[in-house]
Amino acid sequence: MIDTKQRDALVDFFRQRVLPLGSSVSQHPRPPGGQPPLPDPGSLYHERFGERPTARSLEIDLSDRGNISRALEAHWQGTPLEGLGKALLRLAKRFPRGEEKADVSSDVYEMF
Repeated sequence: MIDTKQRDALVDFFRQRVLPLGSSVSQHPRPPGGQPPLPDPGSLYHERFGERPTARSLEIDLSDRGNISRALEAHWQGTPLEGLGKALLRLAKRFPRGEEKADVSSDVYEMF
């Protein structure tokens, strides 16, 4: 469950950061040095240009929120999503991590 302030922060983030992306992300990409492809109104496919990502280039260090934010910023640099990693980090600070209990519930048991 989240409190009212957290809910309001999520709603504000969505309205201010996510909704405006709808128009910029949906624009068809322009190939380097070329004309933009003709859009097909019935398709959501967008041809990608540039280097093909490798599995290694898509890895994100999940050890802390700062690493996640920096990795997202690096992946999104030069795109309409640039800056969203930092904004997500600021939003995440409003949601403290819950503490995991070391105790195991008496309702949990193992069957063999």
